[in-house]
Amino acid sequence: MGRIRWLSGIRWAIAILFCGSLAAGCAHPRTSPAATGSPSPADATAPSITLSPTASPTLTVAGSTMALNLMGQYGGTPRALAVDGRRVYFGVGMHLAMADVGGATPRLVAESPTLPGAVRVVAVQGRWVYVGAGPQLAVFAASPGDAPLQPITSVPLPGPVSALAVAERYAWAVAGQSLVVFDLAEPAAPRQAGMLALPAPSHSIALRGPYAYLAAADGGLRVLDLSTF
Repeated sequence: MGRIRWLSGIRWAIAILFCGSLAAGCAHPRTSPAATGSPSPADATAPSITLSPTASPTLTVAGSTMALNLMGQYGGTPRALAVDGRRVYFGVGMHLAMADVGGATPRLVAESPTLPGAVRVVAVQGRWVYVGAGPQLAVFAASPGDAPLQPITSVPLPGPVSALAVAERYAWAVAGQSLVVFDLAEPAAPRQAGMLALPAPSHSIALRGPYAYLAAADGGLRVLDLSTF
């Protein structure tokens, strides 16, 4: 009984000392160089680095400026896909990939070079694949084999592509707050046929008859009459 009381006393003493240490630490918190306003030795010698927020960024280090060039990109979250028979075309980061799903196990067979931006939309019509990547609409040939995916051409757009629909002779691309219409009389060489300013960005577009339906987020569902095109 006396031993139990003695052990209990030790435990209480340890608890009191521990709480006392915590209280002392709270009463006298450690100060960092940033808190006192005096730079640390590492901060005093670190070079000044500035990134320019432009399409072709530059890096400035200690007064010297150099251009930054994208050499490549790998991986990413698939955000868009289109199915064409036994082939599935889908975006992976800044690449277009193609998988063969005709067998028991899907097989990745081809991948494109790095595109100007993340692949957001993919549409297939006939033997052509249309891809919205960053502020460009890229055109690929839908190869039946395992040929590499190389863009045949690309068309600049007024902003990042967020939605795309292809129907017969025309492609409708939402880029920023604009709806851009392309004539696909020559499928490998889309020609801009018109542009319509939108009151708000749209994230999806669907076509039915002479109408286009746009999901405009906070702007709700918008319906456009396309009979004039």
